[in-house]
Order: sequence, then structure tokens, then C-alpha cells
Amino acid sequence: MKKLRVLTLVAMTAIAMTATAQVTYGNDYQYKKEKSSNSSYSADNDAFQTLYLQYNMKGKDESINGFSLGYNYAIPIGNIPLFIEPGIAAQYFFRSENFSGYGESYKIKTNLFAAKIPVSVLYEFEVANGFKLDPFAGLYARFNIFGKVKYGDGESIDLFKKFEDGGLGAKRFQFGLHIGLRARFNNKFLVGINYSADLNEFAEHTKLSHIDFTLGLNF
Repeated sequence: MKKLRVLTLVAMTAIAMTATAQVTYGNDYQYKKEKSSNSSYSADNDAFQTLYLQYNMKGKDESINGFSLGYNYAIPIGNIPLFIEPGIAAQYFFRSENFSGYGESYKIKTNLFAAKIPVSVLYEFEVANGFKLDPFAGLYARFNIFGKVKYGDGESIDLFKKFEDGGLGAKRFQFGLHIGLRARFNNKFLVGINYSADLNEFAEHTKLSHIDFTLGLNF
């Protein structure tokens, strides 16, 4: 009888220990699973940087084509795949056209160098493993550093001098809006397209706008 009680006690203890181990294992497994899931989500939401080359195709007749070399830094906001992305870019714009009139014929070349500071808000959609789409919109400021129009036999006009000083009276500072879509592959490569348009005039009756095609590297 005493042996039976001892065996019963040992059996009940073993059952209790087994049950406790199963509960502990289950809870630990669930915790690790949730932690892993959360870690993966957080990793996807990490800040990322982009170095890019952009072709700026003129959007209106008075606009000019250009190239931009830029850098963006995307900063996550909260626990959702939303980012704020400030950046900076060096820009070179150019245009070449033929002029005929008043008994003369010559080529007119326009060159413009500028620095651009964009700030965007983007949302990340994970379409498939290693493939993400980032719609974005934002504002930019552009400071026009140097600009000249060359014509005839080496003659030139400074874009930013006043009319009375022989210039074209263009403005040094522009601000505008942009909206677009980018695709990222394996968090390494980026392609995108967006539309950007100045809100204030570059020169009298002239606002610049562009369709921008982007190739970039993420890191």
C-alpha cells in the first residue's frame, strides 16, 4: 500500500512536470516567434540611404533638361512603414537651340548649375520578397548657383543679372512640389519616376518643371 502511494505520487509529479515543461516550451516558442517577427518588421523599418543619378526631362517648353547627382536619407516614423526622407542634390541643366533672324543665324546655349534640397514623405509597400514600392510626395528648395546663356561668337549673358545690367533677371531661389513612385530591389537597387514643378517663377513668365527618371543604390 505504501509502495502504491509512492508510485502514485511519483507519477503525479512526473505528469505535473511534463505539463509544466510543455506550457513553458509553448510560451517560450510563441515568445521567440513573436520576437523574431517583430525583429524582422523592425529591420524592414530601419533607416536607409540612397545615392542616385537622375535625368531631369523638361516638362514644359520653357523648361530645360538636366542631370542630378543626389543623396537621400530615409528615416522611419513610428512602427509603420512610413518614412520622412530629406536629401541634397547637385544639378546641371542645359539647353541648345538655333536662332535665325535679323539676317543672322547662330546657336544659343544655356547652362545652369544648382543645389537642390528635397524633403519627402514615403510609404513602403512590400509587394514580394525583395521587391518594394515606395510612393512619395514632398517639397524642395533649389538654389541656382551659376547660369549663363552663350550665343554668337562667344558672347554671353548672365542669367541672374538685372535687365538694366545686361542680364535676364532670373531668380536665385526656387521652391516646388514633387510626387512619384520608386521601386527597390533587395534593398540594394532603386529605379523611380516622379514629376517636379516650381511654384515660383524662375524668370518672368517662366516656371521650370521636370519629369525625373532615377537610378540609385541603397545602403
